[in-house]
This record gives sequence, C-alpha cells and structure tokens, in this order.
Amino acid sequence: MAATSTSTVRSRRPIRGAIWGILLGLGLAAIFVGQKIVSLDSAMPWILLVIGIVAGILWGMVGPAKKPAGRPPREINRDGVEPEPSSEGSEDTAEGSEDTAEGSEDPAGGSRDPAPGDGDDAPRT
Repeated sequence: MAATSTSTVRSRRPIRGAIWGILLGLGLAAIFVGQKIVSLDSAMPWILLVIGIVAGILWGMVGPAKKPAGRPPREINRDGVEPEPSSEGSEDTAEGSEDTAEGSEDPAGGSRDPAPGDGDDAPRT
C-alpha cells in the first residue's frame, strides 16, 4: 500500500454557500422591491433569489477554501514508521524562558515595572 503524504485537503462548502445565497437573493429582492425598481407582482424577485442561490453555491465550490482545523496529519514513511522529530527549534524554547524573568524588557522597548507587592513596600511619593 502506498504511503500517504501530508498534503492538506481543504474543505469546500456548497451547502453553506447555498444558504448564504438564499440570504443574498432575498436581500437583493427586498432592496429592488423596496426601491420600486422591481414590482412584487413580477417574477423578477424569484429570479433574483435564484441568482443569489447560484452565486452562493458557486462561491462555496470555487471560492477560497477553509483550512482544516487541527494539526496536519503525521507523515508516514513507506515502511509504515513515523519519522523521528527533528531537534530544530529546541534552542528557541530554552532562550524563550529568559523573557519571563523579572526585570526583563517588554517588546515595546521600555523596562517592566514591578508589580505592587514585589518586595517594594516603601510608599511612593
């Protein structure tokens, strides 16, 4: 059996697009009827509704896809064994702990004020 790659499958949502298309069509029909561009007695409000549904379905099928939630699937070798994690990036986590030390500078460039009760019991003047 062939190994699966870690390619990400993006999900399409044509049903959700149809629902939003109904809302779009109803909104267009309401605006056109309200502005007296289209008569309510004609078939034009129904045509606008159908146009909205079609536009919503097309947007749900060919519009930008949503990324799947969660982590990407693990990569598996041809032998069916997961590769060992790389040690890259482990140095960054060790250095990141220094940022939480007391008295460190904040990202804006100024030094951090100690919180009230951090050993500074003298009244401020």
